[in-house]
Amino acid sequence: MPELLLELYSEEIPPKLQISARKELKLLLVKALEEECLKYKLISTYSSPTRLTVLITEIPEKVKISSKEIKGPKVGVLDDILNSFVRANSASKKDIFKKEIEKGNFYFIKTKPKEVLSKDLLIKIILNSLASLSWRKSMRWSDKNLLWGRPLMSILAIFNRKVLSFNYGHLKSKDTTVVEQDLSIKYKKVKSYSEYQIFLKNNKIILDHDEREKKILKKFETICRSKNFKEFFDKRL
Repeated sequence: MPELLLELYSEEIPPKLQISARKELKLLLVKALEEECLKYKLISTYSSPTRLTVLITEIPEKVKISSKEIKGPKVGVLDDILNSFVRANSASKKDIFKKEIEKGNFYFIKTKPKEVLSKDLLIKIILNSLASLSWRKSMRWSDKNLLWGRPLMSILAIFNRKVLSFNYGHLKSKDTTVVEQDLSIKYKKVKSYSEYQIFLKNNKIILDHDEREKKILKKFETICRSKNFKEFFDKRL
């Protein structure tokens, strides 16, 4: 089944800000996926000084949306209000019905079951989640109105091995990731998380923050044993 790969590449962001954004973004996405009834197997988020990456696996290509009742205005309101309710739900007056609830007698509309493409839901979910991120410190840059922890340079978005196309502020999503090292810049088109991870590892970038921590601690331990030092590490550092 299709996977979603999302990468938000920026100028270097202070660790606390980036870690906070990583955790909050995952919570926002999980909540939005549940609200849209979009099933998945696993959602993982990763962070480095310049990258926020999201991987969501086994997403269906289409979603069946069941019919539901939508509550409208109270019975007896002006026709203009009732007509606005009908238009807002792409219905007609023959579709409305009255229903008595605790707060009184109200108009309702029952939607029809339908199928929607997951990619359309994902665009909505991603944009709403990014816009809802609450950076403790954020900035604007150049003449752009977009707010981010540090200047956001590019967005990679792949769903089902194709570009998930959307605009976020002045940026347009694409299928290209970037590596900046030793004053050189490398670009790579990718179609999957596997290709993405291989490209990063080939450039000595370990995406998984937990894996990076283990490697650092292992190196510390090796040095301590060789120098006969006590193994006392500041985990925050």
